[in-house]
Amino acid sequence: MLSRPIRISMRDLASQLGVSQTTVSLALKDHPRISAAMRSKVKALAEKMGYVPDPVVSQLGSLRWKNASGVMKNTLALIVPNQIPGGRERNGDRDCWEAFQERAKAQGYGADCFAFSDYDNLDQLVSVLYHRGIRGVAFTRMWDPSFATHEWFSGLAVVDVNFGLIPTAYHKVQLDRFGEVGIAVQKALAAGFSRIALVLLDEPTASDRPFRSSSYAHHLAAGGKELLPIFDVQLAQDTWAAEAARLKRFILKHRVEVIIALNGLVAHLLRLAKVHVPGEVSYIDLAAQPGERITGLYEDFHALGEAVIDTLDTLIRTGQSGGAAEPRTVILGKKWVYGETLASPATVGG
Repeated sequence: MLSRPIRISMRDLASQLGVSQTTVSLALKDHPRISAAMRSKVKALAEKMGYVPDPVVSQLGSLRWKNASGVMKNTLALIVPNQIPGGRERNGDRDCWEAFQERAKAQGYGADCFAFSDYDNLDQLVSVLYHRGIRGVAFTRMWDPSFATHEWFSGLAVVDVNFGLIPTAYHKVQLDRFGEVGIAVQKALAAGFSRIALVLLDEPTASDRPFRSSSYAHHLAAGGKELLPIFDVQLAQDTWAAEAARLKRFILKHRVEVIIALNGLVAHLLRLAKVHVPGEVSYIDLAAQPGERITGLYEDFHALGEAVIDTLDTLIRTGQSGGAAEPRTVILGKKWVYGETLASPATVGG
């Protein structure tokens, strides 16, 4: 009795090449999202191993996509770092996601949200996105540089909502994180402060740092005030106590009256250092959240979510995908609010 020949599957090809089944499937279909080199590599191995598509599986797959295409081909995805928390407390990601859904529905799209932390790596997430039939994606606050280079995104409408955390060639929608430092310095100067310090996170891949530091220097010089060194916060959590002590020494050494900071971590370090705000130093947050009663610039994440959908819709309608030679940036303004963290200069340090 003749034995039945073993059928070579896409899984076998993927295993041999060390790539995902999605990559193999797209390569065999000559999909432009896969590089020409990888397509050639996959096809050469398929021929060598005697791969033949299973006609039953192919027919079922075609039927599935035909039946689902009316819904799935128009789905847009928002990728966030972590699961969006529930509860009544407002959250930037949740506000953005709610507006993203509402605007997508109004413009005839479906919407889905994915937390990057739920996946082992970007390839795994990409596989899910592909099988969901995602038409366009927007990702926010991603430190992983593979978001800037992954070949799968080259076939999609893509919007970068990363605020400069990694440099990309995608079109961007951002809250104004370039002019904000100038606004904060001007507000501090108008309040009568002279010793103004800028505190940033020590993240070498952040592409917006030069804009913030130059804006800080420019506006202090325009106000005739001394330029203090920029304090860089080290991000490792196990060094927070040491960072808090270092920040306190910095404040004392430079006789800092007001701190301008981008991240709530700085407020946490001030608490750890037992530096009283605003008694010992005033505090301006460049990314204040609703309900915090902090002086600073408040971000409208609802407007952000709407603008992201509008941009994705424009890209899809005009047939634009992947990166651009000259990416455009949509800048949304922030609202200045006086809270409880800005004292008068006479009371600071008193």
